[in-house]
Amino acid sequence: MREIGMSILASILVLLAGCISDTNPYAEKATADFSETRSEDITTLKIDWPIGDVTIVVDSDADEVTIEGVITAYGDTTEDAEANLAEFSVELVESESDSDVVTLSISGTTSEDWFGGADVEIELPDGVVLEIEVGTGDVTITGNTEDVDVIIASGDLMLSEIEGNIDIDLEDGDIEMTTVEGDIQIEQSSGNLTIDDLSGELDIVAGDVDVVVSVSPPDEGTVAIDVVTGSIDLTIPMDFEGDLDLETAIGVISGSLEGFSLTNTVAEPDYVTPTHISATMNGGGGVVTAETTLGDITIAGM
Repeated sequence: MREIGMSILASILVLLAGCISDTNPYAEKATADFSETRSEDITTLKIDWPIGDVTIVVDSDADEVTIEGVITAYGDTTEDAEANLAEFSVELVESESDSDVVTLSISGTTSEDWFGGADVEIELPDGVVLEIEVGTGDVTITGNTEDVDVIIASGDLMLSEIEGNIDIDLEDGDIEMTTVEGDIQIEQSSGNLTIDDLSGELDIVAGDVDVVVSVSPPDEGTVAIDVVTGSIDLTIPMDFEGDLDLETAIGVISGSLEGFSLTNTVAEPDYVTPTHISATMNGGGGVVTAETTLGDITIAGM
């Protein structure tokens, strides 16, 4: 009797497995290449991208916008995947009020489970403002000479050689920036944040984020870093003129202030394991603040 019961159970499991396999919306994949070219001048490129990686390179010798990529859809059969893929297309549309402002987006019901996203590579000439919103995917931008505004729900952001100002809102992911001349504003909920060689002002509001920053702010400039949970590693020029204020609720402040010209220095509760340090650097002028609720702060000069 027990053998009969086990046999029936095995048959049921096999039947269920077959049903699940037959209705798997991700069983098959279909892909298609896409490309767009625009020779007319544009001042602003907006990108509305639900799923997929976005890579942008600015070439000062380029005289047109070139867009290339691959779009993906899934289905439980090859025919279904290809039919689902046919519902999507990539569009480059001019603004009704300004033909110099164009939007790159994906048409179709991108919220469907069988939409696999699209990876896109874009080459731009100089002088284009970027406004990018990505649901899930990584964004990489190199060499842009104008402002950059990026919103990412889930994904990493890599920026390098940016001359304009940068505004970032990132929910979950890492940020890495090198060689930025403009000012930066960042709101980041979780991940890691690394900025190397910034010569503008900086404003960071972060949740669960470890921050590593090397910054040379302008005269009378401001650097403000506010983290809920995470460490802060800050490197600033020893000749910067400004007020310095570092504070951690649970953690310690370490590093070396040797070489800085400081006055009005206060360390609490003491200089051995301080949780709060304030001082005036080289007579004052600008402001550098770094604060974390849970985490250590390290400061160094350059």
